[in-house]
Amino acid sequence: MLGVPTEQARPGTIGSALYSSATPVALAKQMTDQNLILPKGRQADCVLTGRIIDEVAGFTSCVLAQNLYSDNGRVLLLERGSELTGEYGVSNQLGLERLFVTWSRLKTPEGIEIDLSSPGSDRLGTSGIPGHLDNRWGARLGAAFLLSFVKDITVAIINKQTQASSGSTINVQTASPGQNTLNASSSLAEEVIKQTIKVRPRLTINEGDRISIYVARDLDFSPVYALKNAGIAGATRLLTQ
Repeated sequence: MLGVPTEQARPGTIGSALYSSATPVALAKQMTDQNLILPKGRQADCVLTGRIIDEVAGFTSCVLAQNLYSDNGRVLLLERGSELTGEYGVSNQLGLERLFVTWSRLKTPEGIEIDLSSPGSDRLGTSGIPGHLDNRWGARLGAAFLLSFVKDITVAIINKQTQASSGSTINVQTASPGQNTLNASSSLAEEVIKQTIKVRPRLTINEGDRISIYVARDLDFSPVYALKNAGIAGATRLLTQ
C-alpha cells in the first residue's frame, strides 16, 4: 500500500525520513444546482440592529447589507435587508476583545427562512466580532484603594495620638490605642479585594457596527425557488409555492 513501509528503517537514518503518511482518497461530487446553492465559505456583510454587552448571554440581530448571489453568480438568492438572528454567551476568559456569536437563522423580505448555524467575524473574516473592552479598573480596584487610604489615615492618627501621649512614636502593630480599628480596616480591605477582583471586564459592540458572517455550510434554496429564463447571462428566480 502506498505510504506504508515494507520494512522498518532504523531511527535516525535517511531511510526513516523517506516514508510519508497514508491518507484516504477524497472523492469529488457534483453540486445539485449551482444556480440555487449559496456555497460554504461565502461572507455575508451585515449591520447590527442592537447593542451587545457580554455581561450576560443573550440574542442579537442584524440586517444584510449587500445582496448575495448563487455559487455561479447568476441568481440572486438573498436580498439586501434580509434579517439574521443569532446568540452569544458569556466568555470565561478575561480580557478578550472579541465575542463569538453564532448566527442561527436568516429570513428574507419574501418570508423565506433558512438555518445558518454560522459564526460571526469582522469584515476581514477574522473569527469573532470585535468590540470595545472596558477593563473596569475603577470598579475592580477603586474600593480597595479607598480602604487602603483609610488605613493609612488610621495609622497616621494612631501614631499622632501615641506621640502626643508618650512623646515618642510607637510601632502601631504593638500599640493598643486604635489597634482594633486598624485590624478591622485591614480585614475589610482584604474582603473587598476578594469580591471586587471578580468584577469582569465588559465588552461592548455597538448598534450599527458592520460585521461579517462566515457561511459555514452550503445553503440549498431548491426547495423554495425555481428558475425562469435560465440563460447564460442570468436567471430569474421564482417561488415554488
